[in-house]
Amino acid sequence: MTTCLKCGTDTDRELCNKCDTTETIRIELEPHLEPSIAAELADKLADLLKEQE
Repeated sequence: MTTCLKCGTDTDRELCNKCDTTETIRIELEPHLEPSIAAELADKLADLLKEQE
């Protein structure tokens, strides 16, 4: 086990599943939105996807 580099959650990877999802979504959104809005929206979308699982 290690600690997620982004959120500090105990995980077996450098980025936990939530942060990895958030990063991927944020990278896709940034060309279309301001970086702060893209990051906030990515967090919300990742939370919604996690709830569906």
